[in-house]
Amino acid sequence: MAAIPDMEPFLGSNINKICENGLHDPKLNHCAHFVSHAVGLTFPFTCRQLVGGKSQPANIRVHEVFAECPRVGIWQDADKTRIS
Repeated sequence: MAAIPDMEPFLGSNINKICENGLHDPKLNHCAHFVSHAVGLTFPFTCRQLVGGKSQPANIRVHEVFAECPRVGIWQDADKTRIS
């Protein structure tokens, strides 16, 4: 099982403090973008591909992130012993 990333350093941070490639438009949903920067998901399509930049790329599409998940399901059916 992969290690759970430490998300504490991101608390209160705006995406403009996380993405050094410049994809900061507040009208966009940055959920997948944030998660991808936080855990290092770099498979296409990335912020660097979309807006340019030279920093670490991160995926920006939710459906691509979910497609890479080894297991997905309904929240109510989750293993409650793994939820803290």
